[in-house]
Amino acid sequence: MPSPAEGPADLRRAPAPTVTGERLRLRRILVLRGANWAADGSVAVGVLEGPYDPADWERVRAAVARILPSGEPAGRLSEPRATAGAAVEAVAAALCAWAGHPPVARRRTAVADATGGRLAILPLWHEGLTLGALRLAAATVARAARGLPDDAWIDGARRRIDALRGEASLWLKGSRRWIVRAAEARGIAWRPVAAAPHLLLLGEGRHGRRFHATATWKTTHISGSIASDKRAANQMLRSAGVPAARQRVVADATALSAAAGELGLPLVVKPSDARLQAGVTFLYRVEDAERAFGEAAAHGSAVVAESFLPGREYRILVIDGAVVEAFERPPPLVVGDGAATIAELVARENAKPDRGPWRDGFPIGPITLDAQSAAFLAHEGKSVDHVPAAGEVVATHPMPMLRFGGHERVEVTGRIHPDNRALAIRALAILGLDVGGIDFRTPDITRSWREVGAGVCEVNPQPDLSAHYMPGLRGDVAGTLVDSVFPAGRRHRMRHVVLVGQADLAPHAA
Repeated sequence: MPSPAEGPADLRRAPAPTVTGERLRLRRILVLRGANWAADGSVAVGVLEGPYDPADWERVRAAVARILPSGEPAGRLSEPRATAGAAVEAVAAALCAWAGHPPVARRRTAVADATGGRLAILPLWHEGLTLGALRLAAATVARAARGLPDDAWIDGARRRIDALRGEASLWLKGSRRWIVRAAEARGIAWRPVAAAPHLLLLGEGRHGRRFHATATWKTTHISGSIASDKRAANQMLRSAGVPAARQRVVADATALSAAAGELGLPLVVKPSDARLQAGVTFLYRVEDAERAFGEAAAHGSAVVAESFLPGREYRILVIDGAVVEAFERPPPLVVGDGAATIAELVARENAKPDRGPWRDGFPIGPITLDAQSAAFLAHEGKSVDHVPAAGEVVATHPMPMLRFGGHERVEVTGRIHPDNRALAIRALAILGLDVGGIDFRTPDITRSWREVGAGVCEVNPQPDLSAHYMPGLRGDVAGTLVDSVFPAGRRHRMRHVVLVGQADLAPHAA
């Protein structure tokens, strides 16, 4: 909270900054929690002094574009900022967004807007990131006023924001970040559970509900444990008539070779209990069985050989018996021109401005050419030296994940055939889950699985909602999840009463 010595009235009465011979600087930062004189929620207020010239804005934008490895966020800084406060706010918000924590909107008060544009007000999210972004933003605006920063200054600024990003990435990881944002947008109180910080508590008192990632208070331990065991879940689905890949548990490379003879090639080889595709590999030749078994065994207690399901891969998110969102996962692709090799086409694709390392804030990772891609291309009768014909589309990797260079997701929620929609809902019900992500393969999601064939690869009991906020997708799936637990009109809050004596906070109670 601001000290009594410097409240909003003091800021309004402060003399205007002198322009001659001065530089813009951040005098101090006030951390205001809860509703306050500046906004209707927790904020960090940067108090600025010194000159600012709106004509410097293009240099500010150029500096931000150089600081962030993925460049200036599209559209975020396009409009010129007329005051120092607005300029620093905009740059700080862009830095926070690049770090994975875009600020939640706050409604400013008339008091805050009456201070002559000398306040930069940023919603308080991760405190270290918020304050660090304000400091770096003020320094960037001030430095741009003196001319374009040199490489040494840019390198130092990049190291600062990269360190802040690393610190903030450990806070509210994955789905928790989006759940909290959905709760805040709905006015629902939230906090990490002190004794178990991987849990979130939404709501208050007896109306509070705990979340473990996307597992809700309705998700039973039994259903979660069954779905987490790929072998057990597969058997339950197949015994109930759901089309799913055929599986065999294999004890060694010899057993894997035998499974290849029974199930056919290619085979998907994976640990029975690993997450995030850890240890998943593809077996195209029996001669490679030892390598494939070793990779899977290094990531789990048991190894499963699974028949390969042809077709396109989709992720279908089901919440409380309804399909909320579905998207196609295109694999890494290149398009031939009749002259360049696959390796050259990949290098060309990776040079595009929207591709780069995830840790640097790029939306799509570079296309990976590794041992799996080499085996996949060989299975297709190609190699990295192959020259595709003009217009020929070539998949370069069997895994469609963005980190391997998979293409932008394609939303298909409104195009799913009713039979496929019903199958996804039924698969989740068989396992007893209220929330789940189904990995589904079919040649055409718009046609019934009974007609063209399809199969469930696996059901994820705690699907990462971050996948639904990738480029190409526009849904608010976390909001749907929160609404399923806290329906509109039933978001109860506890009453809070504050007793204030005349000798302490009475002058500031209003």
